[in-house]
Amino acid sequence: MLFGRNNTLSIRKQMMLKHKEKVEKNLRQTYVYLEQIHYKLAFYDLQEKELNMLP
Repeated sequence: MLFGRNNTLSIRKQMMLKHKEKVEKNLRQTYVYLEQIHYKLAFYDLQEKELNMLP
């Protein structure tokens, strides 16, 4: 029975490594989206500040 487990261990490990790569890729893309959101929010803050300065 131990031989069967060792045989699938490598396969399961490779599956987990592939899954990890996909998750990391998605996370990187999510951070790109988050940076874009931060940029837009900062832009909106500046616009609001300028509007509040108008007489």
